[in-house]
Amino acid sequence: MQWTKEQEQVIHLGGRNILVSAAAGSGKTATLVERIIERVVGTREAGQPNKGEDGAPVDIDRLLIVTFTRAAAAEMRERIGAAIEERRVQQPENKHLQRQAMLLHSAQITTIDSFCLSVIREHFHVIDIDPGFRIAEEGELKLLKQDVLEDLLEECYEERTEGFLEFVEKLGSVRNDRKLEELILQLYEYSRSYPQPEKW
Repeated sequence: MQWTKEQEQVIHLGGRNILVSAAAGSGKTATLVERIIERVVGTREAGQPNKGEDGAPVDIDRLLIVTFTRAAAAEMRERIGAAIEERRVQQPENKHLQRQAMLLHSAQITTIDSFCLSVIREHFHVIDIDPGFRIAEEGELKLLKQDVLEDLLEECYEERTEGFLEFVEKLGSVRNDRKLEELILQLYEYSRSYPQPEKW
């Protein structure tokens, strides 16, 4: 693959944390896979900064690779596996590559939320939560949001503040509060995309 200058920089820059921002379809996944492969497979000379501290290749199960979606995580695992296999064919006697192929199944290539969940499950006692906790289903969360929203609107109708009544008059409907509820939920969801949603 022909890499751009910026992609080459991302692939080869080592010895520090980096943040990459790029548009959809710009080759982020392919670039990240190549960066990982360089660390794992050892495609560069020993001593280069993109390897382990001593210049030796790093085992794939020593890396934490997180993405936003399950599909992206599966694609990353597949691409990394294909790259390792391609190099195994080229170097059939390479024990390190054989080891990486076996370790790939236990490698931490996952979504951010799955990784966070695994940390919580392993350390539930530190944060003092019930070890039998579970993540609510999407349908359950929707019902909970609806219940909270109905309670909130009921409280606001009882308080009858000037700002709330003006809000209802300008954006509400005569028949019911569906329009208001939809608007509030849309704003809530939008706010969640910001680092400090309450401040927004």
